[in-house]
Amino acid sequence: MKKLVFATAAFAFCGFVLAQTASAPPVKMGLWETTSVTKIQLNLPPEVLQQLQGKNLPGMGPTTVKTQTCMTAESWRDSLTKAQQQQKNQDCQVTNLKQDSSSMSADIVCTGKASAKGHMQFTFQSPEKWQGTMHMEMSDGKNPQPTIMDTTMESVFKGADCQGIAPGQGKLVR
Repeated sequence: MKKLVFATAAFAFCGFVLAQTASAPPVKMGLWETTSVTKIQLNLPPEVLQQLQGKNLPGMGPTTVKTQTCMTAESWRDSLTKAQQQQKNQDCQVTNLKQDSSSMSADIVCTGKASAKGHMQFTFQSPEKWQGTMHMEMSDGKNPQPTIMDTTMESVFKGADCQGIAPGQGKLVR
């Protein structure tokens, strides 16, 4: 379950940023497999850290998630529409968006009950491979120190056949 939460947070941020782009990335359409490695640093008050000292906390070390997604030109357009709606609902602003034929980067700031700010960078190595990084700092207002989430992603094109995965949908592999 935690793997799914980490993957969802990473891809939600990417979705916010991708919603700002006018064109699809320079990659092939079809089945993509993405491996994401996320490390979360909880900045807890000293008294809480003292209580947790020596305890093995799941999800604190690097968490690896592998997903498969079916991307078509139509599902790309649909995902942009959905991401734009989510962005409005979450009070998020994307700035410093830069995209060219080999890379894309952006910053994001979200306000509301919880706040977040972050930066993402993708490099399109070929039409069949891309990699990226994402750094997020999130705060719920209860703790003065933000929770930090760093994610690296690598995605490879598996083929034009989506192997039963519906366009725009994904499947958790591990």
